[in-house]
Amino acid sequence: MYKEVVLITKDRSYNLNKIKEYSIKRYNKIDEDIRNNANIILIESSIANRELIENIKLQGKTCNKSIIVIVGKEETSLKKYIDFGISDYIQEPFSEEELYIRLKIQFELLEAKNKAKEEKLKFNVLLDNIPYMTWMKDKESNYQVVNREFVEHSGKESEDIRGKGDIHVWDKKIGDKCREYDLQVMNQRRMVVFDEVIPGHKGYKEFNVHKSPIIDENDNVVGTMGIARDITELKNREAQFKLLIENIPFRVWLNDSEGNYINANSKFAQSIDSNVEDLIGKNIRDFYSEEEITEIIQEDKNVMNIKKAIKFEKIIIEESREKIVEVYKTPVFNIANEVVGIVGTLIDVTEITKAKAKIRKQANTDTLTQIPNRRALYEYIDEEAKPNDNLTVMFIDVDNFKIINDTYGHNFADIILVDLANTLTQTCSDEFVCRVGGDEFIIIFKKNNDKKYIIDKANEILKNISKTKKYKNRNYNIYISIGIADCCYNGNMDSLLMKGDLALYKAKETGKNKFEFYTEELEKERNEKLDIINELKKAVERDEINLFYQPQYNRDNKLIGFEALFRWKNKKYGNIPIIEIIKIMEKGSLIIEVGNEILRKACLFAKKINENRLEKIVVSINISVSQIIQENFVEVVKNIVEDTKVDKNCIAIEITETVFLENINKNISKLKKIRDMGIEIALDDFGTGYSSFNYLVELPLSMVKIDQKFVRGIDMGEEYIKLIKLIIDSSHSLNLTIVGEGVETKQQFDRLKDMDIDYVQGYLFSKPVEEKEALKLIDNCSKI
Repeated sequence: MYKEVVLITKDRSYNLNKIKEYSIKRYNKIDEDIRNNANIILIESSIANRELIENIKLQGKTCNKSIIVIVGKEETSLKKYIDFGISDYIQEPFSEEELYIRLKIQFELLEAKNKAKEEKLKFNVLLDNIPYMTWMKDKESNYQVVNREFVEHSGKESEDIRGKGDIHVWDKKIGDKCREYDLQVMNQRRMVVFDEVIPGHKGYKEFNVHKSPIIDENDNVVGTMGIARDITELKNREAQFKLLIENIPFRVWLNDSEGNYINANSKFAQSIDSNVEDLIGKNIRDFYSEEEITEIIQEDKNVMNIKKAIKFEKIIIEESREKIVEVYKTPVFNIANEVVGIVGTLIDVTEITKAKAKIRKQANTDTLTQIPNRRALYEYIDEEAKPNDNLTVMFIDVDNFKIINDTYGHNFADIILVDLANTLTQTCSDEFVCRVGGDEFIIIFKKNNDKKYIIDKANEILKNISKTKKYKNRNYNIYISIGIADCCYNGNMDSLLMKGDLALYKAKETGKNKFEFYTEELEKERNEKLDIINELKKAVERDEINLFYQPQYNRDNKLIGFEALFRWKNKKYGNIPIIEIIKIMEKGSLIIEVGNEILRKACLFAKKINENRLEKIVVSINISVSQIIQENFVEVVKNIVEDTKVDKNCIAIEITETVFLENINKNISKLKKIRDMGIEIALDDFGTGYSSFNYLVELPLSMVKIDQKFVRGIDMGEEYIKLIKLIIDSSHSLNLTIVGEGVETKQQFDRLKDMDIDYVQGYLFSKPVEEKEALKLIDNCSKI
């Protein structure tokens, strides 16, 4: 601090040479510069008057100054100078030592004042930068200090607040309750915390209020200090959260790492005979048995240890009824990434599980014969067979079934299949019997696979099946062929089935109505298929890839699209069922080249039929999973679309659930890219194979095609109708279009329309036709 003293004297002289510590300057009058620069002003009483002193003091509001009046020894009344507001006086005569002491005292006072002013400034800055309302009151609950946040919410200035109570500050909206809290704080000499709604300039706001006593150096309570944090938004979020969890249709709770409940919805509280208010703060030990507590604690530990959500499946007893539940527990982290609690949900999945079991049974059960189907076969092998187990597979196929079907009709053929299924299950009651499709049945011998036993069973089956039966007063006989593969299971079911299949075809080729065992010789015969493969390798080059188109219609019989179907124009193997050709192609890499050619031709057809059309006709192309798993699949599709210049909105690709069998994430990623190009994606044959409702969510679908087996099931009973309705409603809820495949009767079409089907295709409308016939269909549709 710069220390300057100004001496204002009229005609007297003072010897001050010995005072070296301060800068002392002499003037005979006072001006603005003197008032601005001096710390202490010494002024003779003859010059000092009220106006002069008040002007000096006015300057001191921004810069502290002291005024010392020099009075004569004859002056006895000093009261007027004190009334003027001087800092001190010194009476003549005085020594330099005496003056030095007076000056030193004043400089110390000035320094103390400056320091106090600086501390007050810091305090006010700190107070105003607290983001919460902050205040101090005296013992009568009158406000002494408030910060900026307080001023803004109250809508009053500090000067209007200081010295006033709550009734004045808050316009009589609150007051008595505030005084009660103040008295509690001061009487109990401790902090109190509470939430209170304080209406102010910013509207009605809820605050979390902390009030503490102010205690002086003599341990006396002299007032209170308060801080109020605006928790309006937090309370709103809490209310919204409470509303949310209350409306969640299952049980939800939150507990800390020690098992103390922090929050829950009423569904959870009621399940343990409590309510939310009583539940919070209590421990799991207050509600569960020791066995349940041990299980819950272990579950929580597992979640906290791995720091990931875990699903637990349980069976519980409630209201004397067994329930199947799924418990999901998710860790809660603090800002240090430490697990501090668990969020739990409990969902009653009893009905869903039963429905799934029912659906699974239906999915694993052949509709016609009510015995296990191909899917059930694979599940049985997965669950029951272990590597190196000795298994015997018996393939059974009806001889000349196609002739029977064509001659006597589907009803008679179905009776044969049902009768065959019953005979097989009765003859081999201890074995796994299934129908894998058409007239093909498989029996797995796991327990009894001695060769003599197998031969005896095969002969017994042949004998029982060939017995004369009667249908509509007509006798008939059915004969079957059996292929048997007896080997050590190596974990490859397809290899085992292939061997049984080879033996079956050997039995058919050598006369039918007999059985054959698999031998290595049969492997050689399989090599004949290599010739077919060689022919297929030249199919694209020879332009042997031909497409047929099956039309698709909406509910009003309006043509809306086609499904492109592959046909092979080959003189040597043209009569082989196309599904067999496709199977051969899929076992190698031929499906890639042929599939790309099919896609190219279908795109050209789509471009051709949609030129100058306002309403687009979409052409759907079947894509094999073998194509999808290729690294460049998306690029290939994009290049074909660009090369053919087809409108991407005029084509769709059809996939099956086999995309989930390998490289699941990659396959889904590729399909999303295809969809992002504007190409629709349809899930074909839904309801067969490994179909699951999960696929409807996981795959980037636009359309779902219900397999024709389900459509045919419409004529067989209400269960299929309910299942189809479930598929349609579930798909519509996901904004997916539904197509019914294999519609063959008007009754099927009418029932599908009643269930709100979107599109249909099948022989009721048209079989697959060549391109020229498809063009005629389009022309006829346009004329209509």
